[in-house]
Amino acid sequence: MRIGYVCCDRGVPVCGGKGSSVHVRSITEALQERGHHVLLACARLGAGNPRPNVARVVELGADVAAHSTELAQLFETEVVDVVLERYSLDSGPALMASGSRGIPMVVEINAPLVHEAARYRGLDNLEEALASEQRLFGAAAATLGVSRAMVAYAGQVAPGTPAYWIPNGADVERFAAAADAVAALRPADQPVVGFVGSMKPWHGVSDLLDAFETLASELQGARLVLIGAGPEDHTLGELIRRMGCSDRVETPGLLPHGEVARRTGMFSVGVAPFRPSPDFYFSPLKVFEYMASGIPTVYPTTGDLPEIVGGTGVGYRPGSVTGLVGALRTVLTDRELRHGLSACARDRRWHWTWGRTAERVEAVLEATLARFSGRVAG
Repeated sequence: MRIGYVCCDRGVPVCGGKGSSVHVRSITEALQERGHHVLLACARLGAGNPRPNVARVVELGADVAAHSTELAQLFETEVVDVVLERYSLDSGPALMASGSRGIPMVVEINAPLVHEAARYRGLDNLEEALASEQRLFGAAAATLGVSRAMVAYAGQVAPGTPAYWIPNGADVERFAAAADAVAALRPADQPVVGFVGSMKPWHGVSDLLDAFETLASELQGARLVLIGAGPEDHTLGELIRRMGCSDRVETPGLLPHGEVARRTGMFSVGVAPFRPSPDFYFSPLKVFEYMASGIPTVYPTTGDLPEIVGGTGVGYRPGSVTGLVGALRTVLTDRELRHGLSACARDRRWHWTWGRTAERVEAVLEATLARFSGRVAG
C-alpha cells in the first residue's frame, strides 16, 4: 500500500521527545518496514530526534488554513491509496484533500481531544468543536482507538463508522539492547524507581513523590528518576525541594528517545502512577517501554492496563498513595518476585512491538481499501 500519514497537530512535532511524537515516528517507520510506501505530512517537524525512516516527510507548516490546499497538491503529485490521520483539533484538511481525490481515510484517535481541551486548556467553542469531530469521525472509512475507551467514544460519536482497538507498542529491540548494555551497572543496593512521561496533572507524579518520600525512610539507598517535562514542572519542582530526600530525586528533563532507552534500563521498577479517571483512555508508551526494558511495572488497575501489563507488574487501586507505596515496597523488597516479573516482561514484550501494532493497522487499512474498492466497483 501507499499510505499517506497526516499529523496536522502543531503540538506534536514529529522529531520531538513527547510520547505523541514517538508514536508518529514509530508507527510510520513500522508501516514502512512492513513493505509499504509511507508519505508523512506534518504540521511541524521539530527537533531532538532523527526523522522517521519513511519514503518521504513533508512539513506543511503552521498555517492550518493552507493545509487543505497543500495536502490536495501533495496527493495529486504522490500516489496515495489510503490516508491515515492522527486526530487533532486541527483535523479536517486531510479529509477534504483525500475526499477530493477519492481516497479513503482512516482516523487514528489517541484522546478525546475536544473534552480534554475544554477541561484543561479553556476551549470556549465546545459545541462547534464537537460538531467538527462528529463530521470527521462520521466521514472516515474507519477509526482506530489506542484504548477500548477510545473505541467506545468513537462509537458514540459516529455509530456508523467501524472502530478498532489498536494499542500502542515499543521499540523492543532498542530498549532491550540498551537494558542489556547497562545491566552490569545497576547497583544491587541502590534500587531505582523510575518514571517517564509528560509532567501533567493526570499522570500522578505528585502521588509518586509522596510515595517515594515514605519509602525513602525505609530503603536508604533508593533513588527516584523522573524523565520528561510538562506543565507541572514548576509545581513538581517545588514539591521536590520540600522533600527531606530531595537529594535522592533526579529530574533530567526531556531526553532524546535513545537516551530514554538507556535510562529505563537502569530502573529497578517503572511506575505509571495515573490519577483516577472515569474514562481512562490512555495507552501509555511508558508501560510498553518499561516492559521492553525487561523491568517490572507498578500501575493502577484501570482501563486496559491490567490486560496490557499482565504478569509483568504489580497493580494498586487508582488514586491510592498507600496502595502505590505498598506495590513499590513489594517489588523493591522481594528480590525473587522482582526477578520473576522481569523475566515475564522480557517474554511478554514481544507481543507489544511497533511491528505488531503496524500489522494490526495494516489489516484495517487493507480491509478499508477492500470495502472502498467494492463500493467503487458497484
